[in-house]
Amino acid sequence: MKAPQEIMKLFSYLTILSLASSAIAQSVDDLPTITPKSGDSMDKLMERRKEKEAEEKAAKAAEEALKATEKAREAAGPEKITIHHIKPGGSLTAVSEEAYGRTRYWRVLKLYNEVDPAKLQVGQEIKAPDLLWLLSSSGLKERYPKAVANILETKTTLSQIQDKGSAPTDEDLNKIKDTAALISEAQTELLTKQPGITGRPSATVKQLQTVKSHLLHIANKTKKGRTDPHSLAHEHLSNAIVYGVLWAQGGFK
Repeated sequence: MKAPQEIMKLFSYLTILSLASSAIAQSVDDLPTITPKSGDSMDKLMERRKEKEAEEKAAKAAEEALKATEKAREAAGPEKITIHHIKPGGSLTAVSEEAYGRTRYWRVLKLYNEVDPAKLQVGQEIKAPDLLWLLSSSGLKERYPKAVANILETKTTLSQIQDKGSAPTDEDLNKIKDTAALISEAQTELLTKQPGITGRPSATVKQLQTVKSHLLHIANKTKKGRTDPHSLAHEHLSNAIVYGVLWAQGGFK
């Protein structure tokens, strides 16, 4: 008969072996299911397993991004839009003028309505989203509140100065310089790493850099080219908004 100590050691060994077997089985169960194909080498099998893991990870990320967007929409509240219709000879730029006071925000309308500007029909309904609501419902405002506030303040200040219909005063030019500083702040915040965000809004930041360049041309009276720098600043603000919304809705990647 074995000594009690030996029996206890044997019992402990068998218990550890059982637990290890369960852990291995569990870890195998957690791996993506791969059906071996005839002639698959071990390297090929591992390659296919990695591809499967990447597909499942991408699918999970897409699902999480969708949930985040839906959550942001709920937090932003009911849809805030104005309704417009395409008139004979009309376009998205004309609707942009009606909705936002400037023609250059037509890409926002294209994004929100998912329409082809070249295939519009007379009488077609176009929804113009409130820009703050749009940026909030995408989730961008929650993550980057200062950047969103600065972008919208820049649009407002620029429009107010233009609407005077007279040459900008020194005070106006100083305000333009201040908006250029606001854009720099927005860029800095957008490039600041945040928990849960794996990417960077490179396209938005690049557009804002162009906005700042045009603002400084206005402030320093160094206009270049034929196009009014005020209009170009609005155009790139619009682009920055569109790219920012797309980036947020895509899961901040």
